[in-house]
Amino acid sequence: MSDALFSWRGRLSVVACVVFLWCAATPCVLAAVEGLVVPFRRVSVSSPVQGLIAEIHVQEGDRVDQGTLLARLQDEEERLELQRLMLILEKREFDAAATGRLLADNLISAEEAMEKRIELEVSKLQVASAQIALARKQIASPLEGVVVVRNREPGEWVNPGEVLFEVVLMDPVFVEILVDGREGLRLSRGTEVQVSVDDVQDAVHTTAIIDFIDPRIDASSGLMKVRMLMANPGQRILPGMRAKVELNFRNAPASR
Repeated sequence: MSDALFSWRGRLSVVACVVFLWCAATPCVLAAVEGLVVPFRRVSVSSPVQGLIAEIHVQEGDRVDQGTLLARLQDEEERLELQRLMLILEKREFDAAATGRLLADNLISAEEAMEKRIELEVSKLQVASAQIALARKQIASPLEGVVVVRNREPGEWVNPGEVLFEVVLMDPVFVEILVDGREGLRLSRGTEVQVSVDDVQDAVHTTAIIDFIDPRIDASSGLMKVRMLMANPGQRILPGMRAKVELNFRNAPASR
């Protein structure tokens, strides 16, 4: 199992900060487990083409919607090429319409009319291709969230695949905890749990749903990762905050 899976384990005051309260009648366990809030989704945004950055429209910390323009590369050549092809398309549309009238009056052959129609369709494809080339110079956010990383400034050169921005989705969020593997086997996906976050003003007490139970147990520690999905209205809860999760193994099935 990857060491990264348990990279935050050492930062907890006690491993997973588990406090077990054994029930007298059954071998069930109530546990208060300290975990870590992590983003639901984190996306690295790059450019599909190389070019010089003409404009950057966001700063770190800005909230953006899906499709918000983050940056634009220099695109004067692409714009001029699109204008040129649009003029050619306009001319070929005129020619095709005139040819259709001549064909209806039997003044030209069907082959001549077909040639004009093909020229028109080719021109439409060229315009569509130029529009795609121009759109590639516009770098937009792929999701709603917050810009947490901005790696470039206007005037800098970028290559395809280089990370320009990182955007995180803040609602919902995940809470990740580590539990003893034997107890983790008694949990089930879809189970509702209680979560408390005290790191914000007016502590948050809410519910979350168990979204993922790691099928692996760390050989060295005997721990298993469990991840809860939690709504975050108002985005008050930030990634990196500590959260306390109350697990009730009383009614949890013995297997998943």
